[in-house]
Amino acid sequence: MRFTSFFLAAALSAFCAGCTELLPGDQEAFPPDLGMADMSDGSLAPCPLAEDARGATTVDVPAAITEGDASGRVDWTCDTTYRLTGPTVVASDLELRIQSGTRIVADEGAYLYVRVGSRLTARGEASAPIVFTSSAAVGERRRNGWRGLFLAGRAPHNFTSYTPADAPSGFAAVPSGTDVSWSCGTLEYVRVEFAGITNGSEGDPGAALTLIGCGSETTVDFVQTHATEDGFGFVGGGGFVARHLVASAYRDDGIEWTGGFGARDNGGGGIQYAVTLGIADSGNGVQGNNNQNAVNATPRSEAFVSNLTAAALVGGLTGEETGVEFRLGSLGVVANSLFTHLGRGMNVGSVLRLDDFSRDLAPAVSGSVFVVGAASDDINVDVPFPGGPQAGMGMDDVPESPDDDGGFDEYRSIGINDSFNNRGANPTIFDVNVALGSCCDFGGPFDFVPTQPASIGTRTPVRPNFDSTDYAGAFEGNDPAPWDRGWTDYPAN
Repeated sequence: MRFTSFFLAAALSAFCAGCTELLPGDQEAFPPDLGMADMSDGSLAPCPLAEDARGATTVDVPAAITEGDASGRVDWTCDTTYRLTGPTVVASDLELRIQSGTRIVADEGAYLYVRVGSRLTARGEASAPIVFTSSAAVGERRRNGWRGLFLAGRAPHNFTSYTPADAPSGFAAVPSGTDVSWSCGTLEYVRVEFAGITNGSEGDPGAALTLIGCGSETTVDFVQTHATEDGFGFVGGGGFVARHLVASAYRDDGIEWTGGFGARDNGGGGIQYAVTLGIADSGNGVQGNNNQNAVNATPRSEAFVSNLTAAALVGGLTGEETGVEFRLGSLGVVANSLFTHLGRGMNVGSVLRLDDFSRDLAPAVSGSVFVVGAASDDINVDVPFPGGPQAGMGMDDVPESPDDDGGFDEYRSIGINDSFNNRGANPTIFDVNVALGSCCDFGGPFDFVPTQPASIGTRTPVRPNFDSTDYAGAFEGNDPAPWDRGWTDYPAN
């Protein structure tokens, strides 16, 4: 068939000089190149296959990926489904490249560890995301069904060496490095589903996706974690900004950092444009830690977070679902963010008498709108003076009992200080109309775009590598083309 088509085309070309149309059947006679030709940025060309033609063959990935091509590259392409049967390690000096539209499935206990010196280039597309998920059959997949994805680099953190919570078998500890620009690779249009670990230790993320010591040349953009214990985990690193994140259906924390993430001495960095949507009785949308073993360790975590939408699934809210919590010595700022359908907006806790709240990156929330709970939710939001100016902001009790944060007063330091430009919207006195469109009954898809603009009237101060915005939340009101459309998904099991 192949040669027949070729000679037929050659014969006909004499009668059709300059014709560029493909002959009928040429697409089948000449299977498309699956991307072995590189793009200008070094990634694989986009997947040319229709969705129902992808992943037709399944291969088991070896426990150790030690050999690449002459350029040190290992390529996974969209015609194949790759199965992780257990701990899987990419050896140093290799680059694992994954083509858009590729699917990776993992057995219970499996993980993919791109260790120090190696690199992952996983560049999907909105129409063809790269998906890491459980190998269990649809309907039988569950939270923590496999361990997750780890990337490690040579940027600094504040541990002598770091291993994740309940370090999986064969996981080599990651020493603190000195290269603040180190690239762990690229993650774009990627989903990580049904991963994580239930019993992560205190202040140590048991996340589905964990980046350890990744520097400013790392790219994390348009990435979703779904049905996890913790969604994203960031450990130390050097100045990169993770963008367009969705952490959905997590049970503990949506985004968690530790080990000096966002430290100014290492170039700052943080997160911009993110959605956290926990299950009822979940923990925090964002939880900042510094070091559970030494809360004043340096470099200190002090990430900047801008344009966060933090919510929890309606139904069974307990009042514990929190938008953002700083603890175990972490500093940081959350700006231009929207807190809604939660038990409380912000908490500072377990910082063990931290003595430098006066720094300009002391725990703070600014330019944000708090709509804690919803009119239909029968919950008791934690506000000290119902109906007062702080009603609905969900700050910790004033005064706190017991004192869990060295005397830090969330309400007086953030809630009533005009310089922070925050607004509270009591669920029963809805003075700011920023209700989420169709959030939040589980099952998705969800509409996180406010029905009206949540304008804050002033623009976010420009930080290195951050966009300046004048609205609260991950999306501008009535956005006709939200950035989460097309590539996210919310499967129940």
